[in-house]
Amino acid sequence: MAPRKPDGNNAIRWIQTHFWSLLGVIVLTILTASAITLGVINGTGILDNYDSIGIFHPGKTLWDGLQLILVPAAIITAALTITATLRQQREINAAKSRRDDLLQSFVDKIGKMLIENELAKTKDLQGSPVREYARALTITTLRGLDTEGQNALLQFLRDARLADFLLISGGLEGCTLSKASLFALNLSNTVFGGANLAGANFSRSDLSNATLTYARLDGADLSSANLSRADLSNANLSRADLSRANLSRAYLISANMAFANCRGGYLNGADLNGADLSGADLSRADLTRVDLTKANLSKSSLIGANLFEANLNGANLFEAKLSGAYLGGVNLTGAILKGADLSETNLNEAILSNADLSSANLKGVDLTRADMSGARLNNADLTGGYLIGAKLSEEQWKQAGSLSIAVMPDGSRHP
Repeated sequence: MAPRKPDGNNAIRWIQTHFWSLLGVIVLTILTASAITLGVINGTGILDNYDSIGIFHPGKTLWDGLQLILVPAAIITAALTITATLRQQREINAAKSRRDDLLQSFVDKIGKMLIENELAKTKDLQGSPVREYARALTITTLRGLDTEGQNALLQFLRDARLADFLLISGGLEGCTLSKASLFALNLSNTVFGGANLAGANFSRSDLSNATLTYARLDGADLSSANLSRADLSNANLSRADLSRANLSRAYLISANMAFANCRGGYLNGADLNGADLSGADLSRADLTRVDLTKANLSKSSLIGANLFEANLNGANLFEAKLSGAYLGGVNLTGAILKGADLSETNLNEAILSNADLSSANLKGVDLTRADMSGARLNNADLTGGYLIGAKLSEEQWKQAGSLSIAVMPDGSRHP
């Protein structure tokens, strides 16, 4: 077997990795050699001597030895720094060259298919070999490019009016498309399971029926996007922009939506069982008949939201803001509403049995015919509340911090 040639890149890599250890050994070696050669001990030269006529000649000092150390050390440091910089630049240039080659190859192949195989005419031909090959080529090329290259490819597809039909229903599972520009595209039925889409721009895109399970969408822009019936179970949507997005009947089971912006969004009928929405902004959102069983909505904002007949069984709404929200027929059985702001909310016929409403702000709340059996009202403020027909014991309402001018279950007004 022929002897293996030494790899110069590996040698450089090894030197860079062990730079400080190597420098320490070099410095220690030079220091020891200097001490022996120059006789440096505690700054006093042991090579002090007198010449033949009695003139004193001092030995070399510690500073003389240090000069011998610092100069080569500085040279070594500079050499390694320059080497590392040049190597990094070579890697950047190589990556750019590879990206340019991939893009050029893709453009050439797609251009050839447009001219010779009339690719554009296959848009309405499901299962067309030319279309399927073009789609596979697009997805494969996307996977091999960095963010800059991906955005260049996507812009080319937009300009050629090929983006929608080459990406729709595509398989991009596990793909890294972080910070990619995927706005205003038809991506319905596309599979993004486990993909890294952090910071990507999907604004106004159609992602209906898309699969985004376990996908990273933290910080992504999904404003005004169509995600109806999409599967986002276990996806990371923390701090994502979902304002005015359509998430009706979407699956968001155990999704992380902490601090997400869902302001004005449409989530009617969505499944958010066990989802984390702590600190999220859901103000003025449509949450009609949404399933939020055991969801974490602590310190979230639901001001003016519509939660008609929503299921919040066992949900955590600690210090949540729900003022002006509509909660008619909502199920809040066993929910934690401690310190929550429910002022001026409509809880007509809501189920609040065994809920914790201690220290909650319930000023002007409408609890007509609400089921509050077993609910805790310690220090809750029910000033001006409307409790006609509410299922509430005397022992319970006596726990409240204030019932001033509230209309009681029997129709009488509290002083």
